[in-house]
Amino acid sequence: LHLIRHLKAAGCRVVLCETGKYWMVASRFSSCVDRFVTTPVPEKATKEHLSSIKRLAYEEDADLFVPVTSPLHSIYEARASTVLPASCRALALSEAVTAALDDKVTFAELAKQAGVAVPDIRRVTSKSEAHKINDELRATPNCVKHIFKSINYDSMRRLDLFTMPCEPSALDEYLEGVEITPNASWGVQKFVTGTEYATCAISHNGNLALYTDHQTSISCFNYEHVGDPRLKAWVTQFCKYHKITGVVCIDFFIDTEGNALAIECNP
Repeated sequence: LHLIRHLKAAGCRVVLCETGKYWMVASRFSSCVDRFVTTPVPEKATKEHLSSIKRLAYEEDADLFVPVTSPLHSIYEARASTVLPASCRALALSEAVTAALDDKVTFAELAKQAGVAVPDIRRVTSKSEAHKINDELRATPNCVKHIFKSINYDSMRRLDLFTMPCEPSALDEYLEGVEITPNASWGVQKFVTGTEYATCAISHNGNLALYTDHQTSISCFNYEHVGDPRLKAWVTQFCKYHKITGVVCIDFFIDTEGNALAIECNP
């Protein structure tokens, strides 16, 4: 809604798209929205979703496509660039970059390449590997906690905050009903304590055109810009190093020693 207001203030005609499942979204009633359209759910009807975006872009003679989506749909919105008219610019990242940033382990590797700080994280591709890492942590003197989480977006499991090291029986119990494969990998990430923040930036060829940060809240409606220079410096360096073009949302902790550590990215 905040972005809609900015676009309208800049003189844009704003067409808001949402999947049919969320036809009642409150933003559709904003005076800054000129038209509201629903599209097929992309993970269930990918071809139809892209066709509806293409049709709408031509119908509206659109010149800008701005992806504002849940993490589950980000890869599909990245594909929209392939069907838009040549005259319509997309702020979406490429599909390859979206997939890389959305993968928590790959994102951490990219951050290290850019020289910015992240907590250590290891990929887990099987339940036996999860037990092996847990055993290693249990055998490590004064081992700090590590959080065990799905690499793929999981709206329910993401709330578990299951930690290692733990008793093998506790891990067995948690792993019941959990799928862990090379295509559905998990991560064991060093647990960070401190103050949690979220950032959002629009970058063009590695240069920030828009940036904001705020303390996280249980409510997705509580956004108050903080402007912490440590967070902005991290995002600036990361985008510049990788020459990012598109929208990137990165979650952080500023730990008890004042270090900004990125825990994951929602492209």
